[in-house]
Amino acid sequence: MDYGIVWTNLLILFALIGVGYVAGRFRVVSQDASKDLSSLLMKITLPATIFASFIRSYEPKLLKDAGIILGLGFFFFLLSALLSALLVKPFRVAEGNRGVWMLTSTFSNTGFMGFPIVLALLGEEGLFLACIMNLSFNVLVFSLGIKMICLDSDRKGSIQWKKILISNINISIVLGLFFFLTQISLPAPVMSVINHFGGVTTPLSMFLIGLSLAKGKIGDLFRGKDAFTATFLRLIAMPLVAWLLMRLMPFGEGSFIPGVVLVILAMPAPSVVLILAESYDGNSEMAGRMIFLSSLLCIVTIPLMLLLL
Repeated sequence: MDYGIVWTNLLILFALIGVGYVAGRFRVVSQDASKDLSSLLMKITLPATIFASFIRSYEPKLLKDAGIILGLGFFFFLLSALLSALLVKPFRVAEGNRGVWMLTSTFSNTGFMGFPIVLALLGEEGLFLACIMNLSFNVLVFSLGIKMICLDSDRKGSIQWKKILISNINISIVLGLFFFLTQISLPAPVMSVINHFGGVTTPLSMFLIGLSLAKGKIGDLFRGKDAFTATFLRLIAMPLVAWLLMRLMPFGEGSFIPGVVLVILAMPAPSVVLILAESYDGNSEMAGRMIFLSSLLCIVTIPLMLLLL
C-alpha cells in the first residue's frame, strides 16, 4: 500500500469533516438541512456509489473474495458481540447502559462512514468488498443488535426482517450484483448520472460527520466512564483482535480483504445504536454520547489502525 496516498486521502477526508464542523458551529447549515442531506446521502448518493462499484468486468477471484469477506463479516461481528458480552462485568458497565455499551462495542459505522473511507483508501474494488461485508452487518444489527438493546428495558425485541432485507443500500447491492454477474451494459448517459451522484457521497458524508460533531457538547463526554470503555473497544480493541486473527489467514499477495475488514471494523459507532435505543426504550442519551465520542476520537485512531496494514 502506498502510504503517501493513504495519508493524503485521510487528510482530505478529515479536512472535509472540519468544514462540516465549522459550518455547524457557525450555523451555516441548520439541523433541518442536516436531516435532509442525510436522507439524500442514504437514499440516493450512497446507493449510487455502491451500484457503480459493481459495474466492472466479471472476475471469478473477486466473486470468491466476496464470499470470503461475507463470512469474515459474520465471524468478526459475532466475535465482537461475544467479547462485549464477556467484558460487561470486568468493565463494570452500569445497569441501564449495558445494551448500548455492547451494541457500540460490537458494530461499526459500515455505510455512512465506512464506505466513503474504503472508497477513498482502497478504490472501487475495496468498496465492492465492503458492500458485501455490509450484508452481515444488516442481518446482525437488526436481529442480535435488537436483543442487545433490550437488555436495558423490559421489552422483547423481534427481528426486523423488513429492515434487514429492504433498504436502498441492499437494493443497490442486489442490482449491482445482477449487472456484475450478467455483464449487461447500461447506456452511457444512465451511468453518467449514477457516477455524478456517486461522486457526491464521500464529501457529503464527511461534511455530515463534521456537522454532527458540531451539535455535541464536549463537556458531556466526561460524565461517566462507560462511553470511554465502549469507545476503546470499538476503535482499538476490536480492530486489533481482527488484525491479529487475520495475520493467521492466507489471503495471498495483494488481497484487499484484510484492508477492507480492518477499515470497516475501525469505524466509530453507527447511528443505528441511537435509533434502536429510541425504538426499544434503551438509554438513548448514552447512545448519543457514545456515537459522538467514537466519531470524534476516530480521527486519531483510524490513521493508527492503518499503520497495521
